[in-house]
Amino acid sequence: MNTNKNINSIEYKSKNSHTISFIENINTRTHYVLKDRLSDLWNAVINLKDYNKIYKFAKEISFEKELDSFLAELQVKGLIETEHKLNYNNTNYLKYFINKNADNFSLFEKYRKNFLIENNYFYFLYFELTYNCNLNCKHCCNSKDMNKYEITFEDAKKILDEAQELRIGGIVLTGGECTQNKDFLKIVRYIRDKHMELDILTNGQNFYDNKELFNEVVALCPTNIQLSLYSMDPEIHDFITGVKGSHHKTLCVINELVKQNMHVTISCFQMSYNPESYIAVEKFAKSINADFVTECGFIYNKKNKNLEAKLKNDLVQQYYQKSIKKDDIRNFKKDNKFICDAGILEVSINPKLDITPCVYCNYTFGNYKTLSLKELLNKIIPKYKEKFIRKNLDECFKYDYCRFCKYCPIISSFDSGFMKKSSLLCEDAKAYYNAYLKIIKK
Repeated sequence: MNTNKNINSIEYKSKNSHTISFIENINTRTHYVLKDRLSDLWNAVINLKDYNKIYKFAKEISFEKELDSFLAELQVKGLIETEHKLNYNNTNYLKYFINKNADNFSLFEKYRKNFLIENNYFYFLYFELTYNCNLNCKHCCNSKDMNKYEITFEDAKKILDEAQELRIGGIVLTGGECTQNKDFLKIVRYIRDKHMELDILTNGQNFYDNKELFNEVVALCPTNIQLSLYSMDPEIHDFITGVKGSHHKTLCVINELVKQNMHVTISCFQMSYNPESYIAVEKFAKSINADFVTECGFIYNKKNKNLEAKLKNDLVQQYYQKSIKKDDIRNFKKDNKFICDAGILEVSINPKLDITPCVYCNYTFGNYKTLSLKELLNKIIPKYKEKFIRKNLDECFKYDYCRFCKYCPIISSFDSGFMKKSSLLCEDAKAYYNAYLKIIKK
């Protein structure tokens, strides 16, 4: 009896000692929730694999009479494969389920997010495997001083083992270009062997050049692969990446991933070199049934001298006028809530093994060589949470446009300092506010 390779699964224990499992079938994008005895039995199925051993466990929890019905439903839902003869009788043990494309998926995400925060769990761990990259993007904010470092498989294994013990269910591999790391495939295999959710952020160049690498990653069923496409115009895209032919390679990889039934996200960062390119890129993403994300928030790294890439304020306002909807207006109220998920539900580990709230942040909790994830979660994060709330932004909320600020302490850390007022964010809030005024007048 085997769990299908396209399954993500993580079991949690709540403060009142109830167990709950969040399960995802990657192929169908369907999420399931199992609680208490059913959660325990599901995890016995994952770990024991042998029917007789699973039956023995089911007997211990007084569930042996219903075991075959439970296993039959798991099989019908595509969660397990078994040669044991099972008869499905329309049971409904998996009664909590939702498709990621459903309109009410946001309610499920909110439920899961609140559960994790209330019970002191992280959701995502970002691995910046290396800052080496085979492109030379004009807007890049990664420090070139870090290129000599990378996360080894040995270090990744230790971190992933601890992450699994702490029930961190999602891993994001990024960089630089994560596929440049010599242990990239070994790390991917190890993550998927643990049935952890896996997102890969890549520029796709190595997938195009190395078909064996591409095929092996596809076979390992990552949850999502995200690629940046800066324009449908090859000249604009290649100018931004600094490498001729990069647009062709990225586009070929995106199309091939879709053919292989992989879940693909296309991102299109807006900057001075590609204003309004997101419109055509989004249309392309929809045509191939890929997810799409776009933003124009800018991170300025003085060492990289990338300020030229910043989108001009009037174009930022035009972007918001075309992209925001009346029912999705940004409204940053001054209350006692966390500013964002960075450091609350997710943390990042860079190539030097420094632990930071997110991949862009130069605020460091410590280094994994001397600070374990357990110590971080139990000792440092509670104090961090006390600081990381909106009411502590005492320099803000003085003007009408302030409630539309997408306040990001990461951007402010590059601009004026961590959790400080930022001129970049103020400009963005003003542009959003002016766009909002025009939208509500329509």
